[in-house]
Parts: sequence; C-alpha cells; structure tokens
Amino acid sequence: MGKRSERRQKLESDSDDESRSESTVTIRSKFSELNIGNSKVGGDDEDLGQDKLSESLDNLLEKRGETREKALQQLIDELMKYNFEWVTSHRETLSEYIKRCTQKGGQKEVVLSLQLLTLVCLTLGQESNSILKEWSESLSTFITKAKYPEHQCSAIAAYSMMCFIADEEGILTRSCLRMCQDLFSSINSMVAVAALTCWRFLLTSIPVSDVAKNYYLKLVYFILIFNILIFNYFI
Repeated sequence: MGKRSERRQKLESDSDDESRSESTVTIRSKFSELNIGNSKVGGDDEDLGQDKLSESLDNLLEKRGETREKALQQLIDELMKYNFEWVTSHRETLSEYIKRCTQKGGQKEVVLSLQLLTLVCLTLGQESNSILKEWSESLSTFITKAKYPEHQCSAIAAYSMMCFIADEEGILTRSCLRMCQDLFSSINSMVAVAALTCWRFLLTSIPVSDVAKNYYLKLVYFILIFNILIFNYFI
C-alpha cells in the first residue's frame, strides 16, 4: 500500500504545475512502451487549441469511420501534451463517446479509442477511479474475447495502466493480473508479449510481501519465457 501511495503521489502531485508536468512526461513515456503492436501514438505536433479539441470531440459522433479515426488521433496527440482542465470538464462526454467508438468502430478505431481512454485516465489521475470502474467489464471482455489481437493488446495496456493509476482498493488490479497471466501462453505472440509486459509493469504496484507470497512462481515463469517471446516477436 505504501508503494502504491508513493507512486500515485508522484504521478499526480498538484502542489505545483512543474511537478505535475514532469510526472505527466514520465507516465506518458510508459504509456507508449505498453502499447505493443498498436498504431503509433502521437503524430501531428500542431496545437489544436480548446475550440479544436471540442470540435474533434464532436467528430467522434460522425457517421464516417475515417472522420472518427482522425478525431481520435487528434485528441490523442493533444492529450499527450497534457490538457487537465479540458479533460476534467469533458470527462463524462469523453468516456461516453469513446465507448460508442469501441462499439461501432473498425479495427483501427477501437485501438485508437482505447489509447484515448488511457490518456484520459492518465490526465485525470486518481480522479479517474469512477471511469476505471465503469470500464472494467468492457475492458475485461476485450481482453478475453476480442476477435483481433490488436484489440486485446490495446485493452491489456489500457486496463493495466488505468489500474496502476486509479485502483484504490487493488481488487481490479489483481483481476487484471490474473487475466494477463491467463494470456502468457497465448498462441498469438503479440498478445503474449503484451500480457507479460503489462503484468510486469502492474506488479510494481503490489506490495512486496504480496508479490513474494502470491506471484513468486509466476515471476520465475516470466523470466524463463519472456526473452523467448520477445525474440520470436521481433525476428
């Protein structure tokens, strides 16, 4: 519990804008690392501004999938730069519109939607606990039943990062860890690598005594097969 509190205090300390900005850079770097096998995060460096952000948000309701995908990418690019005030004032709308995109979108749109969802939670910090609880069932379904490996990888990355940031009780964290463990032996190497990577990352939020008691054998297993999977994935 002490480690989790320290990490969260470091990630979202709001005592001043500088410390918050430094935490944001660190966690967004980790976000990029966890999105294994997914589309590129971050693109156009142009600053859209508040009006354009709202326009991009509205475009998530457009009928054309290409328009929605473009809007999602624009929002991802902007949230990578950190827009706490705007996200705070649009948090419910963002969550609702992102969910619509995952329900009716194509393969790429779902990936972008889950990346945007993760960035929303990263921006809000612990204030995103309600979004985590709202999305836990949907993300679990994507992880266990998604048709496309890319969707599984995106959901794994999103769920693990959201748990790391906002799971105060630790219940959803342990649920995510179990789902990742179940995918260690996935026939799809991309999914297995994503599960191993996110499991390793999320394990750092668990007390050391709990890790030693409940995850030691899995750690040994992780060490034995992770290098093999990484090698097979990149050759």
